[in-house]
Amino acid sequence: MGRLRLHHRIVIPVALAAIATTVVAAYVVMAVMSNTLESRVQARIVSGSAVVSRSDFALNPAILRSVKEITGADIITFTTDGTILASTVDPKLEAGFVQAVITSEASRRAVSAPDTMPVVAHVPCSRSCLAVYRPIGGRPGVVAAFIADIS
Repeated sequence: MGRLRLHHRIVIPVALAAIATTVVAAYVVMAVMSNTLESRVQARIVSGSAVVSRSDFALNPAILRSVKEITGADIITFTTDGTILASTVDPKLEAGFVQAVITSEASRRAVSAPDTMPVVAHVPCSRSCLAVYRPIGGRPGVVAAFIADIS
């Protein structure tokens, strides 16, 4: 194995630099796209939660199913003691997920939050999920959680 020829000494570093630049650019593009997608999902469920939390809509399973179709988010309406009042998630099939949503720190903050301020948090689930919690107007101790998959 002899010394590298001059053109190899030029081509190899340039090719490695091009590969490194491509990898970094791909990472930056993916990060920007991921943040943009998460922002859109958050805006969609925040606006949906604003409408549903103003009245007893959050207690009506038929309306919750319609809102789920529009926003793409599951909805769980519950009391501060953990009683589920209405949900688009079957608590028997996804008990761990529902418990994680209900017992999160964000759900406790939502109880004392003003009606106009949603509490946004990431919740543990089998995927990457974003949750928006809102207290239900006129019903002390009742919170609606809107959970969307952002993966």
